Amino acid sequence: MDSTVRRMKPKVVLAKACISVLFFVVLFSSLREGEFSKILSQVDPFYFTLSFLLVPIMIPSSCLKWKVLLAQHGRSISFFFLMRIYLIGYFFSNMLPSNVGGDVVRSYYIGRHIGDQYQAAVSTFIERFTGIILLLILAIVAPALKPSLYRSPLVFMPALGAVGLLSIMVWMWRVPEPLRLPRRVAMDVLGFVRKKVGTDDPGVSARGIDRFERFLDRTFLHLEKFHQKLLLAVGALKGHARALWAVVVLTIFFYFMTWVNVYVSFRAFGVDPDFLGISALVPAAMLVAMMPVTLLGNLGFTEGVFVVFFGLLEIGSAEALSMGLLIRLKLLVVGIVGFLFYITYKHREHDFSEAELIPVADDVQAEGEHDG
Repeated sequence: MDSTVRRMKPKVVLAKACISVLFFVVLFSSLREGEFSKILSQVDPFYFTLSFLLVPIMIPSSCLKWKVLLAQHGRSISFFFLMRIYLIGYFFSNMLPSNVGGDVVRSYYIGRHIGDQYQAAVSTFIERFTGIILLLILAIVAPALKPSLYRSPLVFMPALGAVGLLSIMVWMWRVPEPLRLPRRVAMDVLGFVRKKVGTDDPGVSARGIDRFERFLDRTFLHLEKFHQKLLLAVGALKGHARALWAVVVLTIFFYFMTWVNVYVSFRAFGVDPDFLGISALVPAAMLVAMMPVTLLGNLGFTEGVFVVFFGLLEIGSAEALSMGLLIRLKLLVVGIVGFLFYITYKHREHDFSEAELIPVADDVQAEGEHDG
């Protein structure tokens, strides 16, 4: 990871934008003529309004978790100020085609506010990381609400992947030098391949192997930074049982509200799905939708994931697509609010420059080495 955050390359932006358009073309072309218009004409005003009213419950719950994490180290910050920064983060994550993630932005702003980028980075990482941990656990156990769903690769594979990711995290947490053996094995295999294959076509083979070696170097660099953050996160929560329980409860509440959010959004279009089925599928769908395929919060790809996954509950494509677009509309509204907070923020006191931003991972690692 570079020491500074850079704008996404124009070619990458164009490619991801094309993929987003392609997803929507495929999704809409799969619908029968007039089917989508019919669904929109049957919108239930009550559930449509209720769906938007869930937003001021879900986002503040995550922001409150962030406040708890900052407060455990004596950082008393106004909840409303944190909400402003949190919404600015939403704007960067969901409305800008940039590598500047929302977590990096809000970590930077809070770090400038409290005069401590290290504590800001740690608290931001823990707030996000605890959510990912629970999502992985839910992707494994939630389908038990409808055990027959485990027979579908769409559910089984994410659950298996979640088991693998959690196992890697436990390994990196408990083993003193977790990357030492994997790195050595990778380099030994690479050396063997270079020796065997390189003799056939030295030019082409050498270039390919060199690229793969650089890829491995970057991968292990990212993993090492993650290892450092993981240890710092565990250390930050150690001895703070009350804060830990508050974080766990707030995280569980947030994911419960995601189930309610999807259910109510379906009801807005006249669909009354099985709530247990929704609860069983949402974690796996969310996990798959996290894959960085397109721009602006995976525009197009996420909606496609919803259509495919909720088809397992025999929900029509038009209904699932409508639900996904309603959730996208709410993200857009939240992003607009975040944009308004961003342009009205006192930048003279807390000047924001994309080139000045330091990624959370690098910031935590640098401070950790300094403290050590």
